[in-house]
Amino acid sequence: MITVKPIEDKMRKEQLLSKHHGSFTSGEILVMNDGECELGYAVIDLEHGKLSIDALCLPNGFEKELNEEEKLYIDFLMRAAASYGANHGAYQMENRVAKLHSFFVSKGFSLEDGMCTIPISKIVRICKPHHAE
Repeated sequence: MITVKPIEDKMRKEQLLSKHHGSFTSGEILVMNDGECELGYAVIDLEHGKLSIDALCLPNGFEKELNEEEKLYIDFLMRAAASYGANHGAYQMENRVAKLHSFFVSKGFSLEDGMCTIPISKIVRICKPHHAE
């Protein structure tokens, strides 16, 4: 079963964040696994209600033209990031991985001034909490 959750290895998180952010003081890493096998990860940041995808990494990288498996993994990571953002108060999502803009546009993102954005509610359904009376 494929799962995506925040990275648990603090040392690896610091290494990956410093590689992608230049600093490991902010950001989160969402890791996608199939059992013990890591399929990829997303470097995300949440600030002022906006979740940004700063990097998407697959074990073998990805070519200019994505194959079907790569599209599936990137879509899975994008949706997991949106869910994470929704659960942490984000209302908008943006992709900062320029070479993936066309993929994100195909998923409903708008591309304006070099930035790919979408309201998170277009990706995940935001439910009102049910309160017992």
